[in-house]
Amino acid sequence: MTDQTVVAVPIRWVGALDGAPFAGDGPIPVQRPAAASRAAEWERVLSGWFDPHSGPVPADRVVICWETRALAAATVYGDRCAGELTVCADLDDVLAAIAARPGRAAVVVAFSDRLTVAALVRIDAAAEAAGCPLGFLYGRDTAGLSFAVAKALLRPAVGLSGVDSYDAPAHRAEDNARGLPADVAGGLRRPALVKVIRSHGEGGHAKLGDTVVCGLLDAAEFPGATDEGCSREARSCKRAAPRNATVVFGGEVAAPIVFFLCCNGFNVAGELFPSPVSLAVALAEGSAGAVIAPVRPLVAPDDLVAALHRMIAEGGPLGVVVRRLNELSARLDQPNAFVLHGDPCLTLPTGAAGPAAPPVAEESLDPVRDWLVRLMRHATRGRRVLRSARAWLGGRGADLLDPLAAELDRAEHLAVNAMKWAEGAPGGESRARLLRTTTLLRAAVAKWDRAAGRMLLLVRDSLDAYDLGHYDQLLAGIEPGEPCARCGTPTERHRFGRGEEADQARVGVLCLVCGPVREHRVDGPAVAVTAERAGHRLLLRAGLTVPPSARPLLHGVQLYLRFFDKALDRCVHEEARTVPAEDQVVEFAVELPDRLSADLHSVRLVATTGFDIAYARARFAHLPEGAAR
Repeated sequence: MTDQTVVAVPIRWVGALDGAPFAGDGPIPVQRPAAASRAAEWERVLSGWFDPHSGPVPADRVVICWETRALAAATVYGDRCAGELTVCADLDDVLAAIAARPGRAAVVVAFSDRLTVAALVRIDAAAEAAGCPLGFLYGRDTAGLSFAVAKALLRPAVGLSGVDSYDAPAHRAEDNARGLPADVAGGLRRPALVKVIRSHGEGGHAKLGDTVVCGLLDAAEFPGATDEGCSREARSCKRAAPRNATVVFGGEVAAPIVFFLCCNGFNVAGELFPSPVSLAVALAEGSAGAVIAPVRPLVAPDDLVAALHRMIAEGGPLGVVVRRLNELSARLDQPNAFVLHGDPCLTLPTGAAGPAAPPVAEESLDPVRDWLVRLMRHATRGRRVLRSARAWLGGRGADLLDPLAAELDRAEHLAVNAMKWAEGAPGGESRARLLRTTTLLRAAVAKWDRAAGRMLLLVRDSLDAYDLGHYDQLLAGIEPGEPCARCGTPTERHRFGRGEEADQARVGVLCLVCGPVREHRVDGPAVAVTAERAGHRLLLRAGLTVPPSARPLLHGVQLYLRFFDKALDRCVHEEARTVPAEDQVVEFAVELPDRLSADLHSVRLVATTGFDIAYARARFAHLPEGAAR
């Protein structure tokens, strides 16, 4: 407070608010609290933080007194702001009073124990339906309520300016360094017109890196157990002790207007935990005449914070700012999130935060969110392949399977974090980082696809890629298929996935002579291979089909082809390609070696895209020179 000029304010301290003179042109009566330290702090606040020559912003207000015990304070407020005063016995009366006065600013004056979350949400919904800017004035007792009323009847001191921001939304303290100033504790105690605090935590505390703002209201949280909970005398806090953080009590936050973006930030009725700890109440018992905070668990993305700073810079009534915050929050499926302690007609000065940065038009993140959801669903297919391979190999092949599992773990880890990131509708640099992360994810998935395709063919002497695709599924039925492209024999279509969702069903085509022909997910990419001998060259045509139902994660398909001469135990040819994820015919030309075993050979091909795997095999006969064909 040393930076503030002390001026005489029109305040009259009274022993009891009941019966105090309420004349509109006289001093504002404030009931002196019993605790001397509390009284001294209130005097400093009213002397240094508010303009003694100001009055409430002229507006058409309805002052709603909830219960007669709040009547003295409500009468002071209604008289000084020339508002219509109505007294309500219960919550239903409050809702009816708002509904009966559409379009008018409504200020509910009540003891804080009445303002449960359930009540706040219903009142806010009623005000929204009636088009009423809404504010609450609360206190734990008559003295606290009269102090809140006095601050609401005065405007912030003319000399106050600037907006201080403290941004620490991450769970881990070390992840919040970029959003916090070097001296958090000193900054919180330094005067400013507005302070914006975004923190991880809940309504009793704000964790800001190496500093914790504690909402302790009394001398000790548990007077009978001073070694437990928070304590003013020891300047200790249960949230600060584990991290050896500096403690700043809520009443020390030096600004008449505070935006507190934290889960359950507006928890004032003791519902969260039965102890005298509430940051919203602590701020209101300090220098803050206006506190804006959420009444629910909240995702407060970067876009919302950026929009808030633009609103502050543009100026305007606090009631309008809160309504716009709620509109933004509702888009994230968080309706009626924010409420205001204070006068909804109090107007922020234009340019309080400097020039407003114009909003940047950005494309919707819905395609990114949808892609991340599909990635997680597709990743389960990768898990099934690895699980089946491990079961088949019985502990062998770890050198091939373990790296695939690690790569899949990494992709899923990135995807889960990105999903939560995208859910918060990030903007600016945060949005750019999210998009870079999705690019890394695409690369990680493509890397897995390449490695998986190669693995499936390298271990062909131990497992069969045809059977592996449906190794953990039950046969659902057999249907007649088209004639085999090599020998003309009828084929069978074996359908797998009995008892599973339709998009997990797989089909295998089996020639009664040549054996397995191809295998793939019914709604997924598929490949069929034919082989044609031309002298010492083998021409292979791979027909790739990617139906609309496949909805591939990636724009590319990884093809891995391998021709292994079993009799000679030698790989004749292997080749990998990346092709667009679309219907096409891909041609391969294989130069046959001079020495090739006389056998019915198999050329195998695996197509992978986004954990979706398809398999195909082509067969051709090689006879010795001079043998009958």
